[in-house]
Amino acid sequence: MLGTAIFGVTESYTGLPWWDSWHAINGFYLRAAAGDLNAWWEHGNEHRFVLSRLLYWVEMHFFGSFQFLLLCNFLLIGCLIALFWQLFKSPLIAERPILSKKAWLLLLSATLFSWVQAENLTWELVSHVYQAFAVPLAAFLCLARYLQSARAGWLWLAALLGAAATLTMANGILTLPLMALWLLLSRRPRAALALGILGAVTTGLYFYGFENTPPHPNGMRANLLEHPLELLQFILIYFGSPVRYISNLSPWASSAALAIGLLFAVLTLWALWHEMRHFGVGASNALHWALLMFIVYIGGSAFASALGRLGYGLVAAMASRYTTSTLLAWIALLLWMYARLPARVSSPWPMRSTALVIYAISLAVLLPYQFRAITSPDLTTVRRERERAALAMALGIRDAQAISFIHFSAEYGIEQSQRYISHGLGVHGQPPYALLAKHRQWQTPLPPPESRCSANAIELQAVAQTAYWRINGQLQDMPLARRTSQTPRLIHIQQDGRIVGYALLPRPTFGQTLMSPSTSTPFFGYLPAQVLDQPTKTVQLVLDETCSANAALPAVASTP
Repeated sequence: MLGTAIFGVTESYTGLPWWDSWHAINGFYLRAAAGDLNAWWEHGNEHRFVLSRLLYWVEMHFFGSFQFLLLCNFLLIGCLIALFWQLFKSPLIAERPILSKKAWLLLLSATLFSWVQAENLTWELVSHVYQAFAVPLAAFLCLARYLQSARAGWLWLAALLGAAATLTMANGILTLPLMALWLLLSRRPRAALALGILGAVTTGLYFYGFENTPPHPNGMRANLLEHPLELLQFILIYFGSPVRYISNLSPWASSAALAIGLLFAVLTLWALWHEMRHFGVGASNALHWALLMFIVYIGGSAFASALGRLGYGLVAAMASRYTTSTLLAWIALLLWMYARLPARVSSPWPMRSTALVIYAISLAVLLPYQFRAITSPDLTTVRRERERAALAMALGIRDAQAISFIHFSAEYGIEQSQRYISHGLGVHGQPPYALLAKHRQWQTPLPPPESRCSANAIELQAVAQTAYWRINGQLQDMPLARRTSQTPRLIHIQQDGRIVGYALLPRPTFGQTLMSPSTSTPFFGYLPAQVLDQPTKTVQLVLDETCSANAALPAVASTP
C-alpha cells in the first residue's frame, strides 16, 4: 500500500501550486520573508495553520519544489502509525499473540496509506490535516500516561500538545476541553481546572482578531437550526465516506456510506456506554479512554465540517480529504474493540484467526481502489492540464478553462504567477517558467538544431475571449534521453525566423521512464491569433539542439 501510494504521488507530481497553495504557501512565504509577522498567525478560512506554516517556510526557503511537503505528509502518517503502535507495547494489548499484533500493524499501515485519501496524499498544502489528528492523539496518550503514573511530566507534555493542537486546524481547539472533561471524570479536579483554564486561554487567543471568513452556503447557524436532519445525515455519511471510492463512485455509495456511518455511531455510543458502566474512568483503563476521546474528537471535527460544508450538498461529506479522519476513527474504534475482546476470544488461536481474517477482508476491500494509484490515466491527464494552466499563466494568457485546473481565478492566478516568476519563487524560478520570463518578447529565434524530429496530430483550439489559440500535437522521433528526461521541456514555436509561441512537453511519468518509453510525446502550447493570418501556414517546433520539427497548421480550428 505504501509503494502504490508513493507511485501515485510521483505520477501526479508537478511541483506547481494547486488551488489554495498559491496564496497559502507561496504568498505566505513572500510575506514572511518581507518581515510580515501577521502572515504566520492570520487565519486561512477558519484555521490558523501555524505549525504547517513552519513547514511551508522550510520548503520555500530551502527547496521550493513541494517534494519536502509531500514527504512530510508521509512522515506524519508514519507518526500516526507509531502512536497507535505504542498501544501494542502497553499493558492494553501487550499480552495479545504477536502474530495478531503484526497483522494489526500491517492493517494500520495499509489503511493509512490508502488511496481513498488521494487528495491529502498528493496535495502539498495539507500537512495540517495529519497534524490535526497526530497532535491530539499524542496529547490523549500522554494524558493517559499521567493518569497511570501520576507523574506531572506527562501532564505538562499533554498540556503542551493540547495547546499545540490549536495551531494545526480549527478542530484542534477541542483537544484541551476534552482533556479537561476526561480529568474531571477521573476525579482529578485540580488538573482538570488547569487544563480547562489553558483551553479557555488558547481558544480566546485563537479567536482574538478573528475576521469573518467568506460565508458558507446557507450559513453555519442556518445549517444548525434549520437543517438538523441533513446535518446528522452529513455526519453519518462522513464516517462512511471511503465506500464512495471503494465502490468506484457507484450511485448507491451515498446510501451505503449512510448505513456504515450509522453503524459507526451505534458502535461508538455502545463503546462509550460499555467503558463507562463496566470499567469507569480511571488509571487502569486510561488507554482505552484515550482511544475513545480520540474518536469523540474526530466526531467533533465531523460536526464542524458539517456546519461549514452542508450547503454544498451531502456529497461533500464524501470528499477525499475527509476520508483520513474517517479511517483514523475506524482504526481507533477497532483497536478499542480488539483491546476489550473477552478472554475466551483473546486466546492465541482465535485471536490470530480473527486478526488475519480482518486483515484479509480489509485488503480485499481496499486493494482494488489502491491500484488506481498505478493504473489510472487520470493522474497523467491532470498533471498535463495543470502544466498547461501554468504555461498560460506564465505567458499572461487568460485561458480560464485551463487555469481552472490549478486556480480559482484566471486574472488573480496570472497576477500571482507573474509575481512568483519575478521573485524566482519555487518552480517559478526554474525552467521552463524562468525562461519564459526572459523571452516574453516572442521575438528571439533559436538556431536550428542539427537533428530533426517530426510532428503530427496538430490541433488548434481558440481560447475564449482572448487573441490566442491553443496548439496540441505529438512530437515524434525524439532522442531517447529527451523522452525520458524529468525536466519540463520548453518548445519555441517559430515562424519566418522569429518566435511566435511556446509549448511544453510534459515530463514523462515514472512508469513511462521505468518501462519502454513511447516514441511519441504530446505537447501543448499557445499561439497568438495573428499567426494564422500569415501566408505561411507552417511553424517550426524547436526543442533544443537535438530536436526540431516542421508542423503544418490545420486550416480549420475547433473552438473549445
